[in-house]
Amino acid sequence: MKNFTTSVLLWGLLGTLTFSCSDENTPTPEPKPAEEQVKEIVKELEKKPELTKFTEELKKIDVANVETEELTVFAVKNEAWSKAQTRAESTTDIKRHIAKGSYAPEQLKDSMILTSISNDQLFVTRSGNDVAINGVGIETNGTKVGKSYIYTVPEVIPVRQDTIKAREYTTTITVLRCNSNWSPENNVEGNPISKATVEIYEINDIPEKEIWKKLETDGNGQVTFTHTQQLLEFKAYAGDSLSNVYNGFIVEGIFTSQAEIDNSSVFYPTTVKPGDYKLRDLNGDGKIDNNDKVNSTVPHEISYDTISDTKKEYKIFLTKEEEKLNIDWDNALNEIQKEYQALFDKYVGTLLYTDEALMQKSSYPSRISSLSDSIWNVSYNVIRCMLKGEETFRMEGCPADIQERWKPICEDMQVDAALIYSTLVNFYGGAYALQSSDDFIQAVDKDNILQKLNQMAEFLPKSKANAVHCAIARVHLNESRYETAASACDYISAEGGYGLLNKESEVFNSKSNKEVIWGGHQNTSFKKGSYYHSSKYSEVLLMLAQACLKTGNTAKATETINLFRARDGKENITPNTTPDELEQILNDLWKENMDNEGLSYAQLRNNGTFVSTLGVDEHFQLLPIPMEVINANHNIQQNPGYN
Repeated sequence: MKNFTTSVLLWGLLGTLTFSCSDENTPTPEPKPAEEQVKEIVKELEKKPELTKFTEELKKIDVANVETEELTVFAVKNEAWSKAQTRAESTTDIKRHIAKGSYAPEQLKDSMILTSISNDQLFVTRSGNDVAINGVGIETNGTKVGKSYIYTVPEVIPVRQDTIKAREYTTTITVLRCNSNWSPENNVEGNPISKATVEIYEINDIPEKEIWKKLETDGNGQVTFTHTQQLLEFKAYAGDSLSNVYNGFIVEGIFTSQAEIDNSSVFYPTTVKPGDYKLRDLNGDGKIDNNDKVNSTVPHEISYDTISDTKKEYKIFLTKEEEKLNIDWDNALNEIQKEYQALFDKYVGTLLYTDEALMQKSSYPSRISSLSDSIWNVSYNVIRCMLKGEETFRMEGCPADIQERWKPICEDMQVDAALIYSTLVNFYGGAYALQSSDDFIQAVDKDNILQKLNQMAEFLPKSKANAVHCAIARVHLNESRYETAASACDYISAEGGYGLLNKESEVFNSKSNKEVIWGGHQNTSFKKGSYYHSSKYSEVLLMLAQACLKTGNTAKATETINLFRARDGKENITPNTTPDELEQILNDLWKENMDNEGLSYAQLRNNGTFVSTLGVDEHFQLLPIPMEVINANHNIQQNPGYN
């Protein structure tokens, strides 16, 4: 009997040991996603002393069976939470304060219905930024924690006694095929497509989740459906070839009138006419370019935001990839040249008129603002036209022969732009180098301009680069950087082939000659001959002499001045001519050689005679930046002396 008892005790002990060992080896269950989220939420709430009672209660609830890893918690402040009756009721209350799903402040729309983890309905009301849950206002800034959101509420959210019926919305979508044969007689934008497929998704469900609805259009090309979601996305297609994407761009219809084109806020890189596609500016930068291309259909969005807004109609336009836009590239090239020439002619006329007006004392101060606005706007219009051409003829699909023809035209325009930039510096003390045709003026920065000019000079052929170096010399001279101005002038002189002509008529009545670095522009505003030349060798020599004189190199200044005296049949000035005498001789040469060419105003400042010549306040040595530019770009500072 004793042995039996011992045996029983031993087996009992072994059983206990075995059970204990088994307990130790059993792995701890992995926490459920909702449990992980609650732990993170608790950590965040513990930082807020006004929410301690709610936080302590939150630690006690079981969320293991909650099948979601995204939560929205409405945490109640201590004073209100203390009024909760029993612990059991408190537990029920706290679960009502945890909604399934994660909702950012902007996603809490009026009349939405949220479901709590206790399956209570939470009805959202919204007016502007004021949001309430079952009538209790929340702090709408919210706190993002992991995949969840936390909001603070001033009182316990009550149970709704009535069952809320979700608000229903009715949406009609019409699918049309773009009218590729548009004409004034056949001027509809598109024709209905029957049996087209319309796929509808809950917002942000593409492509990860399943389609919410797939519908087929009727004989009018329409589908109509009801839904309780405030935000949906949809796309449509027909057969294997019709979609709302053409050549990578999203099609949103066609232009049916010139007025519609004129009122469009989106810039198109080619000339648009009635019958051409309207394309979606996908990135919202105000222009159509390769940054707006997509790899596949991008859906449209259905959005309902207000209580009264329960019915909407949408149109989606389909086309075939083969139905290419018939761009007449020859015509596009001719049109951009014609537009550019008209703008450049206007620039030359405005430049000469402005410079002449600024040399008259009567223009100060009454005309300064209007003169400034005119030269600023016309200068940037020319540059924008050049950039528009670059964007057009670099487009994917532009034929190689058109691109080859465009290249030298573009180079010529770049040279013009370089000299216009230097003119802007002369007038304003700086300018902004535009990067695209719709670029906004962002800063008035001469160093920015110099960087742009040096880049141009590096990539242009030598003959054209010389004119850019002339623009560079102007900018440096304007900034009293005399050594670098002299270097730019020396660079041009070293190229050889340039010289001074004996008669002014020989310079301005021929399109090209040895004194012309860049020019040959016919312009009726020009008083000195048939052709306006925007860069001449005589200007380069005068800038060189001025820079040398300012740096004390009187020998080289004298040598340069004597080139003009030899041309004019005058004796050389002697080496012992004083710097003051040299400066007066040089000023006279500027007036004789450069008068009425748009550079006189800047030269008065450069040679220090502005105030003495015109008898006006020195702040007028620079023009005021147009106020519309200042108002639109707060980082731009007005030139001194102007309000």
